[in-house]
Amino acid sequence: MKTTTKNKIQSALSFFLGLIFTMAGIEKLTGLPDIIGPHYLIEELAKHDLGLYGSFIAYAQLIVGFLLLTNRFRTLGAMMLLPILGNILVITISLNWQGTPYIVAFLILLNLFILLLDYHKLKFIFSETDSTELNQLKVTRKNKTRDLYYLLPLLIILTGSLFGWSETGKLITKIGFGVALLSLLAFNIAGRFRKVKKAGNEM
Repeated sequence: MKTTTKNKIQSALSFFLGLIFTMAGIEKLTGLPDIIGPHYLIEELAKHDLGLYGSFIAYAQLIVGFLLLTNRFRTLGAMMLLPILGNILVITISLNWQGTPYIVAFLILLNLFILLLDYHKLKFIFSETDSTELNQLKVTRKNKTRDLYYLLPLLIILTGSLFGWSETGKLITKIGFGVALLSLLAFNIAGRFRKVKKAGNEM
């Protein structure tokens, strides 16, 4: 598989899963329209003194989903999503939800495929290479400032979640999500522009 084709497939799948779980987390925290999962999860778990656990699930879905939306951190997001999907699968099977386990199993396959495409980033886990070689590997970031651009909309969304299901919370969350999508679009356009410019310079 060509690198460009692999990147396009991986980006599309990551964005799909990221959108689903970002919105699932946002909905549980603010009441905005949901794509997956019961919106009443926190309230239902609170009846059994597990409200904090419900909030943890919602924030985990939001953060992991947001990581998947970004090409920059999608590998980390895919690794974190796997145990979340595993838990959802077991719960839906235990509760005898008709059809839902198949949907979750399909999402797990998509998640595994994303990780498979990122095998070269993860192969050190399976390798018997001496740890001293890995210690010499440096963390390189071509543009550290971009990390902050991803962090800003996530912080806005998390701020909105603190207001709960109020109109203020929904408005702030919408702004944060809008900024996130615009940032991702801007980075995508800028990346394409750099590739075209580089290709022009090489001619």
